[in-house]
Amino acid sequence: MYRSVTTALALASFSLMACPAEAEPTITGCAIGSEGCECTGGGACDPGLTCFSNLCVNASSGADAGATDVRPDTGTGDLPPVDVPTVDVVLPESGTVVARYSLGPASCADLALTGIRARVRSAAGVVAEASQPCSGTGEITLSPVPQGIYAVVIEGLDGAVATHEARQDGVVVPASGNVTTDELLLAQKPASLAVSWLFADNLACIDNEVVTVEATLRTSTDTVVETATTSCEGTYIDPEDQVTKAGLLFPSVAVASGTTFKAEVVGYDAQGDIVRVGTVSDITLDVAEHERVFATLSPGSCLGECYAAIQIADVPDHDCSANSKNHGADIDAAELFEGGLGSLGFATEASGAQGPGTPTCADPPNSVSLTEALGAPDSSLSGGFVPLGGGYINLEFAELIRSGDAVQIYQRGEDVCGFQGCKDEPMLIRFATSLPCAWGDDSCSVAVPGSWVGDAIIPAP
Repeated sequence: MYRSVTTALALASFSLMACPAEAEPTITGCAIGSEGCECTGGGACDPGLTCFSNLCVNASSGADAGATDVRPDTGTGDLPPVDVPTVDVVLPESGTVVARYSLGPASCADLALTGIRARVRSAAGVVAEASQPCSGTGEITLSPVPQGIYAVVIEGLDGAVATHEARQDGVVVPASGNVTTDELLLAQKPASLAVSWLFADNLACIDNEVVTVEATLRTSTDTVVETATTSCEGTYIDPEDQVTKAGLLFPSVAVASGTTFKAEVVGYDAQGDIVRVGTVSDITLDVAEHERVFATLSPGSCLGECYAAIQIADVPDHDCSANSKNHGADIDAAELFEGGLGSLGFATEASGAQGPGTPTCADPPNSVSLTEALGAPDSSLSGGFVPLGGGYINLEFAELIRSGDAVQIYQRGEDVCGFQGCKDEPMLIRFATSLPCAWGDDSCSVAVPGSWVGDAIIPAP
């Protein structure tokens, strides 16, 4: 029987009296063997009562559900029998998932797969899993799966490494029934790359005045793969151990044999200016692999080779015919393009010097402001361009020109006024690392080989 909570509370009102150690304890004013009083020396009580912890209690009061099971030793080595309540355990009804898959036209050998694994996943984790040797097309049965809505993930295994994957979300598993997925085509799993940063001075973001960090992932040939931005204290969840870590994540990076990458990281201050830069080179990623790299950010405003301006010089042809125009290349505008991405805008500042034209011709160029080459091309026949006439012009942009960017030059040439006798003229190009910088000064500029004609697109070295 169970000890009654009610009885236990009632007993608390009795005052117990200490007795000599050799005597049996008694309760003052309480008849031994009666309810609430001590049991007899042999553990007996009045009819209808039970000896419980050397106290006589009503046998029917033991039905209290939350009571503690405390039974006295009867002296025989056996404990009195106990009524054990019955508890009904209701298990969720379960069903079966049949996961179908295909490798398409490829074979297991083509994809270097040795096994196929299927998993049923809920938000809490994997609820069912099964594996089998690889075959080009097949199915895997997973059971039991509690009724609910799940994602079914099928992986192709190279040994113990999952290199290929397919997934179907929203799979409804009925109670005591079967559900079959679509035939899922396994594809190569991408790699993932986490980029974290430290500062060269070992101080924090606030000490380096960095508010925002931008990371650009490029191939070794400088092709932009992806760009991501986060706060300087930004975090990501590691796809391997699900731990939150400092940095940002490129979660899906397509890899090919022999491809290496580099991560360029820049830190911006509250005004949006670059104040810290860093690069991690020679990053190798394998299929389905996750890597984490650290960039050390140092003071600076540009990564790699950077240029303040593009320099455009005229190449007079000394031909005074009507189709030559001795005033040389007519520069209408220049536009900066970020490597592999879009336009960063048109030129915003101009300096340099117009030339006098070709001395042997009587038609010198009109003297105009070099600012006529700023902004977007206007294709005007009467103005809005700079005739170089043997001189040169420096054009700056809102952004620095960096290695891998490109500048498109717009000439007022044959595409604008062909019937007027305009001509696409040759140009020489240099990139100035700083200004002021006179044309041809190797201490502050880098020459681009060859000559360029018309609306040329010129890569920055």
